Amino acid sequence: MIPYIQTPWGPLYTYTIMVIIGVLSMLWQVHMEIKKSSSRDAEEGFIFPRIVAAGMVGFISSAVFDALFKIREKGMFVVSGITFYGGLIGAVTGLYLILKVSRQKTEYSEKAWFDLLTVPFILFHICGRIGCFLGGCCYGKVTESSLGVVFPDNIEQGIIHGGVKRYPTQLFEVAALLLILFVILHIREKFIAYLLLYAIARFFIEFLRGDDRGYILEGISPAQFVSVGIVFCIIIYRIIQNKKTNCRR
Repeated sequence: MIPYIQTPWGPLYTYTIMVIIGVLSMLWQVHMEIKKSSSRDAEEGFIFPRIVAAGMVGFISSAVFDALFKIREKGMFVVSGITFYGGLIGAVTGLYLILKVSRQKTEYSEKAWFDLLTVPFILFHICGRIGCFLGGCCYGKVTESSLGVVFPDNIEQGIIHGGVKRYPTQLFEVAALLLILFVILHIREKFIAYLLLYAIARFFIEFLRGDDRGYILEGISPAQFVSVGIVFCIIIYRIIQNKKTNCRR
């Protein structure tokens, strides 16, 4: 709702502010989680550079995925935006590979690291979506519902709303993330639960989205396509894990 704050040095975009707050919140929460470790300093020295590296991979991946999703629309591969799922897939894959090839000792397994990082990442995710709301991107379809809000035009970013009411899908996602956060605080396998619950929530929220996210199949958005893929992969993962458990008995 407030795309930018005008300063003597030019506009300061609220989305950028919220992303910075999200990154700092994530790193602080990681610090608080590792505080329980017997070798806190060593573990922080281990994971923080790897989080930064994975974040860089995620950012590049988010831009590549967005360009791929919009090839049909633009007729060519043009990097013009970012997509959350692209960033998530890139960051997760990058971090997993970095952890896998690392020779530095750590108390945590790859799975334990992902579970530990889940709550900090959700805090980052929430801040990012609040930034989307403030900036007016990732908006919903036009509606006459009392839930609708009028986003101001953000001409500098090429976002024109035209003074009509739209679903605040960014806040719908924030509400879903808060519910997911509450759930995973009470279970052990946090990362898998986050992926599953978010994929389900995102699938349904996508029906209310009104912005251009690219195109893969008729009637299904790229994010819905990825959401279905994530749920399918988690089901396969659980089947494999259950078979391994039964074989040990």
